[in-house]
Amino acid sequence: MNFQVLVNDLNNLRVAGTEDGKLTKEHKEKILNYLKTTDKTVYMLRLIAKTVGIDTTQIKGYRIDKDNKPEFHSLAAYRRARKALKKEEIDLLDFPVAFLDDLGRILTLNTENGEIRKALNDPEFKAKYQFLNEDLIDKLIENKAAFNLSSNNKWHRFSLRTMKLLIPEMMVTSKEQMTILNDMGLLKQDERDYSNKDQIDIKILQDEIYNPVVRKSVKQTIKIFNVLWKKYNKEIAYVVVEMPREKNSADAKKRKEDNQKKYKKEKDESFESFRELTGLSEEGLENKINKFHQLSLMIRLWYQQEGRCPYSGKSIDPEDLLYKPALFQIDHIIPLSVSLDDGLNNKVLCYADMNQQKAKQTPYAFMQSDKGQGFEKLTAYVKNNNRLPGNKKRNLLNTDDLNDIETRKRFIARNLVDTRYASRVVLNELQAFINSKETNVKVSVIRGKLTHKLREKWNLEKSRETHYHHAVDASIIAVTPKLKLWKQAGYSLFPEKVEEQEINIGIGEIVSDKRFAELVYTLPFEETYLNQLRHLEPRIKFKHQVDKKMNRKVSDATIYATRMAQVGKDKRENRYFLGKIKDIYSLNGYIKFKKIYNKDKSKFLMYQKDPKTFNKLETILKGYPDSTELVQQSGKVKKVNVDPFEMYRQENGLIRKYSKRDNGPIIRSMKYYDSKVGNSIDITPNGAKNNVILQSINPWRTDVYYNYEKQDYEIMGIKYCDLRFYKGKYGITLEHYKEVKNKEGISRNAEFIFSLYRNDRIKVVDTGNNLSEEFLFGSRTNPSMKNYVELKPIDRKQYDTESVNVYGKVSNGRLIKKFSKREFKIYKVNTDELGNPFYLKKEANFPKDIIDK
Repeated sequence: MNFQVLVNDLNNLRVAGTEDGKLTKEHKEKILNYLKTTDKTVYMLRLIAKTVGIDTTQIKGYRIDKDNKPEFHSLAAYRRARKALKKEEIDLLDFPVAFLDDLGRILTLNTENGEIRKALNDPEFKAKYQFLNEDLIDKLIENKAAFNLSSNNKWHRFSLRTMKLLIPEMMVTSKEQMTILNDMGLLKQDERDYSNKDQIDIKILQDEIYNPVVRKSVKQTIKIFNVLWKKYNKEIAYVVVEMPREKNSADAKKRKEDNQKKYKKEKDESFESFRELTGLSEEGLENKINKFHQLSLMIRLWYQQEGRCPYSGKSIDPEDLLYKPALFQIDHIIPLSVSLDDGLNNKVLCYADMNQQKAKQTPYAFMQSDKGQGFEKLTAYVKNNNRLPGNKKRNLLNTDDLNDIETRKRFIARNLVDTRYASRVVLNELQAFINSKETNVKVSVIRGKLTHKLREKWNLEKSRETHYHHAVDASIIAVTPKLKLWKQAGYSLFPEKVEEQEINIGIGEIVSDKRFAELVYTLPFEETYLNQLRHLEPRIKFKHQVDKKMNRKVSDATIYATRMAQVGKDKRENRYFLGKIKDIYSLNGYIKFKKIYNKDKSKFLMYQKDPKTFNKLETILKGYPDSTELVQQSGKVKKVNVDPFEMYRQENGLIRKYSKRDNGPIIRSMKYYDSKVGNSIDITPNGAKNNVILQSINPWRTDVYYNYEKQDYEIMGIKYCDLRFYKGKYGITLEHYKEVKNKEGISRNAEFIFSLYRNDRIKVVDTGNNLSEEFLFGSRTNPSMKNYVELKPIDRKQYDTESVNVYGKVSNGRLIKKFSKREFKIYKVNTDELGNPFYLKKEANFPKDIIDK
């Protein structure tokens, strides 16, 4: 039931109304019992507040999701399964916890109904749980989807024995689960004796970190540290590490894109509202912002705050923002020297006199002395304002005492020193190693927030189109100990030790925002340092991660419908994927329809299979407009897009297929021939009329041979679907390898040179034209054309030039070419941990991972 994850969330909270600011054992038991027995929708923050008898604003320390909403584990899988089984007159509360644990294990390890039934019918299992009969087994299997026991959502995978030891201890203490495991001796985290060792043991360190993304990063970090220590240990004064976020890059990219869309939407809405109230045109507002750059931020804050100053409660006239900007200031809600947070969620627009009176206090402390509008009114205003982000609301209603040392340490933990479990493991391990060497080298693990802010203040633009920004970030991280802050304000970047509940670190005095910015953002070196960073590219070396693992997914997991069709300029029928416009009466649906229609209307199945109905749609397009004019509150006329199909529906009802009596089936969606099918796996059931496929057969590696007679290279691509698991190991059978080799046209007398995996580095030399270039290998591609590959640049995701050395023309950022010509010499490039290259003409006599049955 994943109790330990829920209890860990509860233990991380800080609450008002208890002696130590933590939930008691009784509180946790009451919350757990409610979750186990309720059939209602659960709002965890409200449940916790009700249990303790406090307001939700008096709860802190919980995780925040991408939408800035509180995120808790709430036994959701258990409650969902219980709700589903209650319809079958089965209540999970009637079963022992041990049975639910065993059932969870079986459903996690087995996905097929037959395998689940076999495991549940095991004689030993049925003897252990004698209430288990065939009827109950049938109902459990029928409702297996309700359990949704995906292991991808689990951060830590503990044994049942470990959890039985862990959960009771978590109920009576407020410690984090990993700290408890360490205290119980179940984690080998005691300082190791490195006095006779010259490097950190990577494997032992990895065993203490459960998140796979972080494990990989830690492995690379420690590898580089070991090499640098061996080479430069006498010259090293300090070590600063920035750990990665614990989400994968795809999640991070999506979150960033979502935030950018959200930011643009709010910005557009705030500007539009401001223009309507001031009568400014778009051009007029743009001119004002160009003259007074801070106006843009002021307008956005004004909009978020619904036109009110949060400290005084007074309205802010937009005309005053334009013509009397000196009346207002932008304030850090939590003083910058405490929060270290210069982000939008820690800023408000307020009257200048209010900002001067508030000074270096929180809004709560400021209003305790009968100043401003009063904290009660502020609380009501914040709760009723739906435009304020969740994090900003929490900052405005923060009641922490900034004069309290422990409170200030928590702010530092959150914004400067990285105190996540994995970071603590790395920091303390590095310190243990360095301390054993009797040196004065200091170590810290910092958050990326500081690096990001220094980049911004030092005007170092960050382009994610290339990989160089990682090296620039590392250079910034390396100079953070040289900032004035550590020398002049009493802060310390280097904690002696970081634990879950305690950071032994200097915290400094509370200073003005202006003074703090001066201490943090003043360059520690002369301007030449920035010039060096801006021209660092030629000196940067790369070591690329090459994935050689065999147990990856064979293809895109989506099942696609296909049809044979002759579309547009096709000279014969081809197999196409089927696409679908789900709702032709929505504006997005119409825009998609119009885009396909304008490009090639023969792509619609209806055009080819039912031309009379398609002609009916075209008649509607001619008879109804796709835009209209709306008069705004300001009196201005604005042109907006509309859906002709929806306008027809409003007048005549839903569109029907052509029939003589006009009573044909209703049309809601439309199918179209999307793109031609390439590499795929046909999974069409026997006897089915139309084909269904799995798309994108993923490539695993490419083996390179050399034909000495032809003086040219020959290649063969091996896909994940070619691999087998045989006698305890993955690989490709010798027999199948020979089949692929023959199919790809590798000559009998060709000699194996080396294998290339995705992101392997190669150097190609054109001896005839005296040209050379290095590339990252993508994959064998275009299987219908012999020896074609896709190559990528070493320093960026795709090409931004029209041509490259050796191969010539680039098409839409991609380089897909025939691998070699007679004059080419190709080298595989291996690198050491520091990116120094080694060039291989030949790697081995035989390819690896061939299974000879």
